[in-house]
Amino acid sequence: MDIAAAIFDFDGTLVDSQPMWVATYTELFARHGLVLTPELDDYCRPMNLDDKCAWYHAELGMGESGEANYRELCDLAIEGYRGVDLLPDARA
Repeated sequence: MDIAAAIFDFDGTLVDSQPMWVATYTELFARHGLVLTPELDDYCRPMNLDDKCAWYHAELGMGESGEANYRELCDLAIEGYRGVDLLPDARA
């Protein structure tokens, strides 16, 4: 069988990045003088990152554009992933 593409979701299998994402969104909001409430987080959770960042700009006035929010969020996430440890036994 020829495999044209593969998707590997390592979150929850090799790492637990959920705390990092909470910190990342909290920091993004704080940088713009906003607070991420649990209700807002629940509302936006189903959105993909592009749509979420555009929504933050359109509905909350965050950042100069949705694209700028996306770049900032990605920069924060890249830095955040540097601190995410492997789950026990992941290396094995």
